[in-house]
Amino acid sequence: MPLSSALGRQMARDYKSHWAYYILIRAVVLGERVKKHRRGTAVPYHVPVWDIVHGLDQRQLHSFELNGDCRGDDESPFSIRMRQLLHECSSQIPKNDMTSEGSPLHLRPLCLPTSAPHSPVYILGDSHVLSIAWQTIEIPNGELRTLVPYPATGTKAWHMKEETRFFTHYNMHMCLQRLPTSCKTILLSAGEIDCREGIGGVKLQGYYASCDEAVRNTVQHYVKAVTKLASLYNLQILLLPVAPHAYRSQKNGKAAGRGLRRERMLLWNDMLREECTKSANSGVHLLDYERNLRSTDATSPVGFVLNKAYNADYTHMNSAFLPHLENSLARCVEGSSSGSGCNVNLI
Repeated sequence: MPLSSALGRQMARDYKSHWAYYILIRAVVLGERVKKHRRGTAVPYHVPVWDIVHGLDQRQLHSFELNGDCRGDDESPFSIRMRQLLHECSSQIPKNDMTSEGSPLHLRPLCLPTSAPHSPVYILGDSHVLSIAWQTIEIPNGELRTLVPYPATGTKAWHMKEETRFFTHYNMHMCLQRLPTSCKTILLSAGEIDCREGIGGVKLQGYYASCDEAVRNTVQHYVKAVTKLASLYNLQILLLPVAPHAYRSQKNGKAAGRGLRRERMLLWNDMLREECTKSANSGVHLLDYERNLRSTDATSPVGFVLNKAYNADYTHMNSAFLPHLENSLARCVEGSSSGSGCNVNLI
C-alpha cells in the first residue's frame, strides 16, 4: 500500500500506532532509504529481509568461501526455508478470519525458522530488534551468527522491574522462557520508548527535581532488573544503547520534540555506560557503539543527529549499523581479560 495514497493517509490518521509499526516493517523488509548499489558492498551487512527471502542475497560471506559452498545465483538453504515458511503461513489463512466451523482462527506460530544459515544469537526487546532481524554478524572468534528476533513490542526499560504489572513485562518473560536451553547470551533492546514518551514533560512535576534525575533513576532500575534476569535465566545479557533520532526539518512540527528526545538519549547512554561499568561482573554488558551513529548537526541541541545512512523510518535504524555493533562486541570481549568484559564462548 503506498504510504501517500488516500488509504495510507487514512490509516495514518485513524490507526497511528498500528500504521507506524507497518511502516517500520515495510522499511526493514524492503530495505528502504538504502541505495541499491550500497547493499552488500559499502554497507556489507545491510541486506533487506525481502532479498534474503527471495534469494537475492548475493553476499560472498567468507564462511561460504572457506567451505567451497558459494552458490552464486542459486538460492541458499535459508532462502529456500523462508519460502517454505511463507507458503506454510499463507496456506493457513482462509479468505476470512474464521474457520470452516465458524470458530475464531488461531494460527500456528511460524515466525521462528527451524533452519538458519548460522548458529543463532537471539535479540529480545522493543521493536528496534526488527532493524537487524535475520542479519549475519561475525563474532570476535571469527564465527558467523544469525540474529534471531524475539520482539516484545512496546517494551520500556521501566517495564523490566520485577514489580511491574503490565503486559510487556509478562511478554518479555515469555520470550525469555521460549529461548532454547542452549542459549547462553542474548542481546536486549529497551530504553528508546522511555526517552521518547516516558521521561520528561508534566510527568516529572512532583516526582523528580529534574529530567536528569528521572533518567538516572530509570537507568538504575533497568540495569538492576536486567541483572536479576541474567541470574534468573542463567544468561549473559548484552544491552543495546538508544540511538539518536534522525534529522527532521525545522518546518516539520516534530523537530522540536525530537531535539528534546536527543538530549534524553544522550543522558541515557552516558548513564547506561556508568551503570554497566558497575555491574560488569554480573553478566550484564553494554555494546557501546552509540557514538558511531552520530552525524554532526548544528541545529540539534546536542550537536548531532542519527547518521542518515542508518535511518529506516526516522525512529528506527536499518541494519547498516551492524559493523559498529560487531566492533563494540569485540571491545567488550577484549575487556574480559580484566574481568569486566563479556565471554565470547557464551555467544
